[in-house]
Amino acid sequence: MIFAISLVQPKKKKDLTMVSKEEKKVSKITWIILGVLSGFLLPLQTTTNGKLRTATGSLLGASFISFFVGMIILIILILITNIA
Repeated sequence: MIFAISLVQPKKKKDLTMVSKEEKKVSKITWIILGVLSGFLLPLQTTTNGKLRTATGSLLGASFISFFVGMIILIILILITNIA
C-alpha cells in the first residue's frame, strides 16, 4: 500500500505540463498491468494462509506469522520511501 501511495503522489505542476501523449499512454498501460497483477495477490494470500495453517496446526500461529511477515514488509517499504 505504501508503494502505491508513493507512486500516486502528485508531481510538481511544471513536470505535469511537460508530459507527452506517449508518456501518458505508457503510464496508463503501466497502471492497467499493475492492477491486473495485484488482482492475483488476494487468492495467492488466501492459499498461502491456508497452507500455513495446515503447516503450523494452529490458526493463531498462522495468523501471527502472516501478520508478522506483513509488518516486516511494510517497515521495509516505509524505510525505502523515506530514504528515496
